[in-house]
Amino acid sequence: MNRSLTTIWRTSIWILAVVLAASFGAAAQRIEIVHMRDPGHAGEWGEWVEAAARAFEALHPDVKVTILVSASRGEQQDKIVAMHATNTLPDVIEVFPAGHYQFTQHGIFQYLDPFMEKEQDFGWDQFFPTADLAAQIAEDQEAVGAHWFLPISMWTTAYRFNEDLFEMAGLTVPSRLDHHWTFEEAVAIDQKLTRINDEGIIEQFGVDIRSDHRSIVWFHNAGAWPVDRYVHPTESRLLDPGVRETLELLNTVWSYRLNLPQEPGAPWAARLAGPDFTRNYLLAGESFAYSFGPNPKKVRGGSENVTVGVAMGAQTQHPEVAWEWMKFLATEQARSRIEMTGRPVPWAPAAREYQTLLLDASEWEYMWIEIMASPDSYERPVWSSDVQAILTGLIRTVARGEQAIGPALESAHAQMQAILAAGR
Repeated sequence: MNRSLTTIWRTSIWILAVVLAASFGAAAQRIEIVHMRDPGHAGEWGEWVEAAARAFEALHPDVKVTILVSASRGEQQDKIVAMHATNTLPDVIEVFPAGHYQFTQHGIFQYLDPFMEKEQDFGWDQFFPTADLAAQIAEDQEAVGAHWFLPISMWTTAYRFNEDLFEMAGLTVPSRLDHHWTFEEAVAIDQKLTRINDEGIIEQFGVDIRSDHRSIVWFHNAGAWPVDRYVHPTESRLLDPGVRETLELLNTVWSYRLNLPQEPGAPWAARLAGPDFTRNYLLAGESFAYSFGPNPKKVRGGSENVTVGVAMGAQTQHPEVAWEWMKFLATEQARSRIEMTGRPVPWAPAAREYQTLLLDASEWEYMWIEIMASPDSYERPVWSSDVQAILTGLIRTVARGEQAIGPALESAHAQMQAILAAGR
């Protein structure tokens, strides 16, 4: 009897040892996918990525997702270069064109079309047109049209209308017009709703027409882009008549109000905002009636979008697993992304549910999806900081009355041509 018990005990120990050894071996063989997160987004964004990683691991017990995050976007870009040089690139990297397109010229990312071609019920046509285009190599490279990242998030800016101020002035809110509001209507509304008292102090603003980089969307919508293309431009178009006409139109607003003092908290009838407006409105305890609408239209009525996605590191040893993780983020986790972060997604099947998925949504949230999905909208341009500085400087110089439009354009054009020629 004792011998039998001893035998059973020894056998049990042996079995347990085999099981533990097998379990340890399986754990040791887990595939690790290293995901470099965008440091420009913290808080709920980071929580969503972590939650998605745990959900993916539950579905794939043989995979471990490790999240890396740098202190800043500048540091992240430096690390990408250094890790590429040492053959330690992450498997997946969060990217956006204005910040990371530069790396496509150096073999840092894998093209994703071979992976997408194997899919049965998933394709690039399921993403908004601007997001799909943003993920493609542009005409500055031979691989034009190849996809270098998979879109997972989008952002944009358009207008929030204070309906109470429009009603008091007897004006129809642009979001309730039977047509897309125009450049001329925007200027007219601004002139009617901007209130300046006898002391020259602004008590109420009309239309938020900025004198900074945000006003560049007006050139896009006028069909008068200031350079020859949106990605790595090669020539200035600042002397084109349409550019001057647009600048003159904007200056009709800047000229009579830009340098005036304003009352603290002076309200805006139509102000630029993003998809987080409703959340901020509720946190601030505001109570005015509001709605959302697109930017004014001349030739187009689009907005500047920013698409964030995930790219596959060229050195990954597990491309198929990395692709499954990327696809999981873009599709299966798209709805939870809306719920957790409030940010719109570019994958149309989930984006269509944005209005119902968004916490504390107003009746107007669907407009953000319409604005971003519009073929009139465009991705934030990919150009150097020098190009951006010249354009912003031109706008500010004119807005402040420091130089007449003609000479300002000629000076900016000469600077732009010199910089673009040096970069060819």
